[in-house]
Amino acid sequence: MKRIKALLSVRFVVILLVLAMSTACGLISVPWIRSATMNNVVNIGDSIFALSGKIHSNLTTLAGKSFRNYCVSGSYLSGSSILTSNSVAVQYATARNDNSNIKTIVADGGGNEVLIPAKLF
Repeated sequence: MKRIKALLSVRFVVILLVLAMSTACGLISVPWIRSATMNNVVNIGDSIFALSGKIHSNLTTLAGKSFRNYCVSGSYLSGSSILTSNSVAVQYATARNDNSNIKTIVADGGGNEVLIPAKLF
């Protein structure tokens, strides 16, 4: 009986830590860039790199021009969670709303659907 209670306690602590980290990640992502020199190139997705904006800044440096960025760390591919409502589908819809002349999409991430449920269950 003690073993079952200990296992449940550990699972509860792990769930709380995952939720806390995911919430923090979503809250401290770099701000969206909704207008740029190349408005037809859009960066969407979910990644740990959305926290620092390194993917976007490196690509901007390499291209020599800026482009729009809608990444939010902790996002799901579609739908929402208690952590964020900025899914990749919402990011794309927002990008099309801002300027529908999208020619290229740079996307990253996608591990939340695989990793978070595996850790919770």
